[in-house]
Amino acid sequence: MTGTNRSGFAATATGQFAGAELTPGTVLAGRFEIRRLLGIGGMGVVYLAQDLDLGVPLALKLLRPELASRTEAFERFRQELLLARQVSSPHVVRIHDIARHEDRWFISMDLVDGESLERLLDREGALPVEQALAIARQLAAGLAAAHAKGIVHRDLKPSNILLDGQGHALISDFGVARSLGTSGVTHTGAIVGTPDYLSPEQARAAPVDARSDLYSLGLILYEMLSGKPAFSGGTAAESLTQRLLRPPPRLDKVRDEVPSWVARLVERLLQPAPARRFRDAESLIAAIDARHVPREFRARPALLAAATVAAATALFLLWPEIQGPTIPRSPADLAPPDRLVVLASPGRATDDTLAGAAELLRLGLSEGGDQPVVEAERTRIALAQTVMGSRSPTDRQLLEILPATRVLRLERRDGGALVATMSANSAGGTRTVEVAPGEPIAKAMATVAAEFSLGPLPPDLWPDTDEPLSNFGRALELRMEGRMEASTLAFRQLTGSHPGFGAGWLGLAETALLAGEQDLAAEAAQRGESASRLFPTRMVQVRERAEGRTEAALAVWQARVQSRPDDLDALLHLAALRVESGAFEDAEQSLQALLTRDPQDPRAWFLMGKTAILRGDPRAAVDEHLVRALVLYKRGRSRFGEAESTNALGVGYARLGQPEDAAEQYGKALALRRELGDRRGVASSQRNLAQLAMVRGDLDDARDRLAEAAGLFGALGDRAGAAAVDNELGLLAEERGNYAEALAAYTRALRAREAARDPPGIAESLNNIGFAHYQLGEYDSASVFWRQASDAFRSIDDRNGVVRAGQNLGLLGIARGDWEEARRLLDASLQEAEARHMLEEAAVSHRNLAELGIVQGRLADAAGHLAEARRLFEEREDVRGLMDADLLQVRLLAGAGRDVEALALLQGIGPALPESSLEQQAIAALLGARLHLDAGNRVDAGASLARARELALEAGLRVRRLEADVLAHAGGVGEATLQAEIDRLGNLPLQLAWFEQLARDRLARDDAAGAAEAYRRADGLLARRGGYVRATQLHSIGELALAAVGDPGAPAAAKAASEAAAALAAEANGGWLRRLRIEGENDGPPH
Repeated sequence: MTGTNRSGFAATATGQFAGAELTPGTVLAGRFEIRRLLGIGGMGVVYLAQDLDLGVPLALKLLRPELASRTEAFERFRQELLLARQVSSPHVVRIHDIARHEDRWFISMDLVDGESLERLLDREGALPVEQALAIARQLAAGLAAAHAKGIVHRDLKPSNILLDGQGHALISDFGVARSLGTSGVTHTGAIVGTPDYLSPEQARAAPVDARSDLYSLGLILYEMLSGKPAFSGGTAAESLTQRLLRPPPRLDKVRDEVPSWVARLVERLLQPAPARRFRDAESLIAAIDARHVPREFRARPALLAAATVAAATALFLLWPEIQGPTIPRSPADLAPPDRLVVLASPGRATDDTLAGAAELLRLGLSEGGDQPVVEAERTRIALAQTVMGSRSPTDRQLLEILPATRVLRLERRDGGALVATMSANSAGGTRTVEVAPGEPIAKAMATVAAEFSLGPLPPDLWPDTDEPLSNFGRALELRMEGRMEASTLAFRQLTGSHPGFGAGWLGLAETALLAGEQDLAAEAAQRGESASRLFPTRMVQVRERAEGRTEAALAVWQARVQSRPDDLDALLHLAALRVESGAFEDAEQSLQALLTRDPQDPRAWFLMGKTAILRGDPRAAVDEHLVRALVLYKRGRSRFGEAESTNALGVGYARLGQPEDAAEQYGKALALRRELGDRRGVASSQRNLAQLAMVRGDLDDARDRLAEAAGLFGALGDRAGAAAVDNELGLLAEERGNYAEALAAYTRALRAREAARDPPGIAESLNNIGFAHYQLGEYDSASVFWRQASDAFRSIDDRNGVVRAGQNLGLLGIARGDWEEARRLLDASLQEAEARHMLEEAAVSHRNLAELGIVQGRLADAAGHLAEARRLFEEREDVRGLMDADLLQVRLLAGAGRDVEALALLQGIGPALPESSLEQQAIAALLGARLHLDAGNRVDAGASLARARELALEAGLRVRRLEADVLAHAGGVGEATLQAEIDRLGNLPLQLAWFEQLARDRLARDDAAGAAEAYRRADGLLARRGGYVRATQLHSIGELALAAVGDPGAPAAAKAASEAAAALAAEANGGWLRRLRIEGENDGPPH
């Protein structure tokens, strides 16, 4: 290890501690001989020493003498050892041990022969872009290792980054690091870390996580690329104020040669809000490797800028000590949002007229003034959460669970008088207004609004009579109960009898949208705009959402959030729209802001879970977000919310590869939704259950469930739901092996999703269309669609989707012969899938890697991946996956020369084949044909080839049909036509099989020159591609053909055949055969 500080400081510090220096030759603990001083840091003095026992140089860090007596300092010194020893990475300085010499404690560690990044920057200034990125990537790898152990460094800075002689970067000095399970502040309340490189959350003394280190890394990368600190030109206090509010100027504006993607990457690292940075160091590494930031970053307006500035000002009044936190540490410490709660007859028999009046008052205040009002659904849930037995909660009890400042209660006394009571959470008690019996509700509510200074209400808000209010209240109550269709019917009746009542049209539009009746929602909103001047903004946003346009609605709610920071319901609507439009990161930020102030809102937890699933983190959704949502919905007695959360839990379990748990949750959700008469919910649950049925191979059950779902979505006019069913019908056609039918279904789904502007759905459809084209042998089209899908998944930060697209591109690489690129893509997909607990995706990655290993003749590697794929398929009860594994095992055994065992396995799975897909049946027939041909059994081979060709034609499987034609080829008939079709397809394994068969056939017809030509073409295709499972057969045929025409290349072909046979023999004799429980003697590789 080396140590240094900015020029000037090192000299001062060295002078200060000169008297405490150890002289060269001093031996510590009888083992470590001091050679010279390397540097002085905040906690210790670092020396170059020689380990006399091992004879190797190392670095010793001694606790500075004036700190040795301080318990806190020693504990930080000791924890550096304890924490750093947990981290194993080539980019973290390795710690050996802690020891004591007389009254001095020291740590021994690896010696890094080089310099600190600080010294390099002092000498060189701005670094070349690629060098800076290489250093940043290595630092990210070191941080990833630390974070994986739950350790946050908290003091990452150039002086703590060491560069060895080869330019490799290593992180040192874990003296102020903390476990993620502990607080981010010392026990004295002081902030730890170097001010120049503190993250905003460190500056506020708030809890920190791994993203704090990423911010510090962003500051370092900015400095490496610009040659100066990101926030320079002011005092330390001014620098910290700037980072609390905004990122620094974009790097491509500071330095012209910085690519725009690098500028975006650094900008993302330096976002003040942790939720807007990269989620983890692995994501940063992936972005650097891909040279692409997953989605364009849009800075979100600062909603509480004044409060942030105030907090920052308070912070700097205490600088440099920075003692104590400057922002609240928990929701209980935050000032409650200035919101009004409006209640109608709580705890008594429902008064529909009063309930309608309360909702109309909420809508009027929300539309006409600046007073945020808690929506009816959140109010109802909070009331149910606070009810104790038959007693209604007091206002104080209600405000303890529902963040607001005032409660307005509306009640009717036995004589019919309307009583309105206003209470506040601050001192001042309550005020009551009583309106005489018989007073029209419109006049009564006007009196209440004036008495309590609620602000102006829109003109013509109140109807002339109480009847529409009563009907309005009843329809609203049905919606609150989750009975969307009954509510829709009630609103339709209301608007039919009172077409000028604007609130009735709005209620119908919003309820129809929830029920999935998009056409009705759009029509109701449009008619409401024409019939009434009330609620124009809400009418427009409902209509545009129903028509698949979210831009206007996003603008409406974003403006509302900006103008009313305390309007948490507006924040919820904004988050929901962001999820709908695929802006998952922005949605997550909105939801975190909401939950900081109202942690009891189940709607926000549900959306957090949905967002986590869509972003590829189902574990967080299942373990935390959705469980919270479900509990809170149950406590809030919301059957609709309970059904939504239960169904989402099923989705999460399915993504985690737990089909039994998923089926249980889907079944519960289906029962709840049927009970509520929620046709849209029933259709969604049936679609989800159909997916599970396909996985377990029950295609008839899947078909029946999808038929019901399609009928329900069609009756509702729910285009998004119908598109989702089309997508599932495509999957069902895939399972049956009919890829032409699957392509048609996927294309219908894509068109509908494009019309609905559904980014997640569009990305999924692009991926599925690519797969159908691949199976149909249309590789160029497959490549185009898969690359579009990959970009689309990245744009919405859908990690599951990115993994699936990578798997598919890897599969295409296998077919086209880009084997190393295929391995890179599949390895990356597997790593991401395993890190994110994506069991289905991990199984598919293992399966594809097994296929690649078989093609390349890397049989041991293939066997390992196949075993893992089989295990995961078994866990998921994936019948198709297990059949795929069996067929790959047949190929694996055949590649190893275990033809007898391969044929026995193929015969063993024969009874299950009729229930498998057409493609799998075709593959089984082709494998049987190849095994029979190698055994000289042409009769059985011919029957198998005829069956394979028939199945391939039925399913539209171009590659399988050509494989059958290749194996059946003899006598030169149709040779040119077949050759041209194979060349157009561009499938390398098929081309190699063709040239092998062609050379064999031509030799049989005494056409040695033609056979030699076929071999030369095959040999050229194999050049620089490494191994090939049938290389022995191919080169053996080549040797015969070349020798027959006197070609001097014959010995080289013979040598290649011999080397291929030896390599395959080594692979075939591995322990993987025993793991597959194969009996009998090894026949050796084929000859």
